Amino acid sequence: MNHFYFDTSTANILVVDGVMTDILILIEILENEGYNVIGFADGQSALESVKSQPPDLILLDIKMPEMSGYEVCQWLKENENTRDIPVIFISAMNDPINKIKALSLGAVDFIDKPFLTEEVQCRVKNHLRTRYLQKRMEEQNARLQLEIAEHRCTEDALYRSRDELEQHVKERTTSLLKANADLELEIIERRRAEEALKKAHEELEKGVEERTAELIKANENLKLEIKERRRVEKALEKNRERLELAMRGANDGLWDWNLQTNKIYYSPRWKEMLGYDEDEIENHLSAFERLVDSEDKKRTFALVEDYLSGRTDQFSIEFKMLHKDGAYRHILSRAFAKLDVDGQYVRLVGTHVDITEQKRAKEELKKAKEGADIANRAKSRFLANMSHEIRTPMNAISGFTYLTMRTDLTRRQLDYIERIRSASDTLLRVIDDILDFSKIEAGKLDIFQQAFRLKEIFDEISYMFTLQASQKNVKLNIEISPDVPPVLFGDPIRIKQILLNLTNNALKFTHSGMIDINVRVLEEIQDSVRLTFVVKDTGIGIPKENIKDIFSAFTQVDDSSARRYHGTGLGLAISKQLAEMMDGDIRLESEQYKGSAFYLTILLEKRSKKDISEASRMGNEKFCIIGSQYAAKVLLVEDNEINREMMQHLLEYEGIQVDTAEDGFGAIDAVFQFDYDAVLMDVQMPKMNGYEATKQIRILESNIDKKNLNSLKQQKIPIIAMTAHAMQGDRKKCLEAGMNDYIKKPIDPRQLAKILCKWICRGGETDKKNRKDFPACSHNVDSMPVPTHFFIDTFSSVDIPTALQRTRGNTELLLNLLKKLVHFSDIHLHVKNWIKTGKIEKAQNRIHALKGVAGNLSATELYDAALEMESMLKKMAADNDGSDHTRISSCLDRLHHALIQILTSAKLYEQSIALVSNKNSLSVKQKCRSEEEIRHLLLDLYDAVKLNRTEVEDIIKSLPEYLHGTDAMEEVKKLEEQIGAYDFDEALITIEKIAGIMNILLESD
Repeated sequence: MNHFYFDTSTANILVVDGVMTDILILIEILENEGYNVIGFADGQSALESVKSQPPDLILLDIKMPEMSGYEVCQWLKENENTRDIPVIFISAMNDPINKIKALSLGAVDFIDKPFLTEEVQCRVKNHLRTRYLQKRMEEQNARLQLEIAEHRCTEDALYRSRDELEQHVKERTTSLLKANADLELEIIERRRAEEALKKAHEELEKGVEERTAELIKANENLKLEIKERRRVEKALEKNRERLELAMRGANDGLWDWNLQTNKIYYSPRWKEMLGYDEDEIENHLSAFERLVDSEDKKRTFALVEDYLSGRTDQFSIEFKMLHKDGAYRHILSRAFAKLDVDGQYVRLVGTHVDITEQKRAKEELKKAKEGADIANRAKSRFLANMSHEIRTPMNAISGFTYLTMRTDLTRRQLDYIERIRSASDTLLRVIDDILDFSKIEAGKLDIFQQAFRLKEIFDEISYMFTLQASQKNVKLNIEISPDVPPVLFGDPIRIKQILLNLTNNALKFTHSGMIDINVRVLEEIQDSVRLTFVVKDTGIGIPKENIKDIFSAFTQVDDSSARRYHGTGLGLAISKQLAEMMDGDIRLESEQYKGSAFYLTILLEKRSKKDISEASRMGNEKFCIIGSQYAAKVLLVEDNEINREMMQHLLEYEGIQVDTAEDGFGAIDAVFQFDYDAVLMDVQMPKMNGYEATKQIRILESNIDKKNLNSLKQQKIPIIAMTAHAMQGDRKKCLEAGMNDYIKKPIDPRQLAKILCKWICRGGETDKKNRKDFPACSHNVDSMPVPTHFFIDTFSSVDIPTALQRTRGNTELLLNLLKKLVHFSDIHLHVKNWIKTGKIEKAQNRIHALKGVAGNLSATELYDAALEMESMLKKMAADNDGSDHTRISSCLDRLHHALIQILTSAKLYEQSIALVSNKNSLSVKQKCRSEEEIRHLLLDLYDAVKLNRTEVEDIIKSLPEYLHGTDAMEEVKKLEEQIGAYDFDEALITIEKIAGIMNILLESD
């Protein structure tokens, strides 16, 4: 018999998985370990392969087209030639019922998705080793059986030899007796014959002794073999005991009902739950019928009938059973059925869990909650009534304060009234918090669910707080973990409310250092994901003894803190209750003088790639109409969020449906899940670049059976590269990777329309006969709206006309994209650090990304600086740190200056638009302000700018109203720009010029 040797290089493994990406990943993991691996996307193809060449081990998914993993496993175990092949299920359907079903079908193991590389490698190796040991034991048993058979043959031969010898002795004795009668006279001869016979007898006895010793030795060997077999049987019994102990540790009782004989095996733990010893309950259905509550018996057996007849797909029920002490116990029972080869149910196997204490605790908790709810409702009604009662007189105070400020007042009176107005506004904010809190307490605050992009919430937080943090010398870091789904389903308004509250608190109590805001995935639960948001600062911190009260309503750390930093003590209480309303929670870690960290955990639903494009088009009815008129659908693969948003806008403007992916892996998944007319593929991306992704798509298009993947089309999908590289060799590299064409960055809308029209319009005459003309072919890209003169003047470092061509004249979109450059605001610091630590490639990738964004936004100065920086980094990498560091530092400063100039211009433009809007709303017949009113306003503005007070922006908003129609309006415009750029020294000079034009002396009363 041939011996089985365990050799990693010759082990054959079959991977059967419905997700092609998982097949590729598993093949790569296992081939790296030296195994021979083959993969299939469906069960039927896998079985055909097994029939022709059985593997040493099978990795099997549950959910697959046409034939499930369960059916594949059952076929393997019922076939004599394949039943010994180890089967490991690997699936995201990892609930206990699916695992039990998989193991009951004969699988040796179950690996959860998503899986760990090390876990897959270790489990495969262990099961291959186990199969090797089993083979070795079977061979050893076979050899022992042969040896026993040989020994038995030897023993039979010995017995035959002895019988023949005895027969020979009888014959000789007869002959001698006859010779003795005939030859009495020949006594000498007779004695000689007797001596010869004696000698022969002695030799025979010696031979018998020798053969007997051999048989004794063979018997000893047989005893050793029997002892080894008993040792193996004892090990198996020990494993069974371990299974019983595991069930006992899980506090579960096990039962196994033979539906043909009505006999049931009850585990010792099952009987122990009801107070009985193992021999006190017979293993029969009658035992259960005797102990179950009479009212529950009918309902239980009705569920058994429904489950076995297929009217329900789950067996889970609660009922009461009589304990030995006479009391009833609440039992939770779950089970699954076993089919025979004819498809008939033969066994029902399940577990019992005693939930009596849980039921009792639940009832007690319900009663306590009802009492607490009554108290909370009374408190909430009181808070709501009091808040409304206070608001009525406060509205009167605010209204009359405003009217008083419009009368002739001295500067001192105006200062007093302004203080009253500020105090009343603060009090109204407190009342709003109380009303919000009372709504939560009364259960009247609703959570509205909708699809949203988490990235947009973080962008808004970044834009709101980045400049404010910079003024306080605080660094603001915002990060979204790559595993966080881009589109979620929940209440974005309440999530943003919580994060704004936490960020505002962090900034309020942090005077230097940094604030880190990040989000990561805590766990995935089927179609939902639990996220953890962390807001961490280096501020004043909170004493440990105060942490327990920080989320209590109307609570501050101490009175001095409340006076110094202002606040109602309601913000964190409201945030915590909002989190709990969204199935989440907030907790705090803090130490005084060492900062604080707030952890917000929320459970949200995930959305698919298709939902990503739908979420980006919410409310865009025009797109829906265009999308239904034309069939063109494009996959956009781009890792940079700003470039992705701009490209998506360009394509949707042309009436094209757009799905997005952020790397090569996402592109492969999308191409083989959905039907696209073309793919726009970025070349330089993390994880998997555009070249490799294209190669993988082309390989899969050529090798995979099309009937197993419905998404594959009759022709190869056109793939168009998007790259910032413009050399001839780069074009050749794209084509060699399998791409059909390429377009240079920054993207020219006219060139984009031309290339897409080329490949989509002509790309499928056979299968797109009824397609209408590609809409991009009919648009006149040159007929763009002309931007306002002020927009061009504000962004002096941006080629606004060219940029607006890319956004189709959408100034709001362009402004939002320019604002998102705040994500690169600290790039100069990161690049300096990467150069210092030798991470040149990381610096190159970041600068390359900024260059691409700047090119698409036509930010010429920023693009030139990024281009020069990229060139120097390439030289540094080639020369092994032989570059001019002084020049690099100068270039980074120029790059940072260009970034800040764009961000400052964006803020100035927003403020100016708001001012223009306010000015246009003024009545033409507006009453002219008195010289005294203008003088007081200019004095207040002068003092506020000089002292850098926070009300500067509020005062300057009123200035155009006071000076409307005067010669000072040009200086007012200049003043607005100076304050927007935080140039306060020049602002003071401009205020003095305005006063001179208006013939007003800036002297205090």
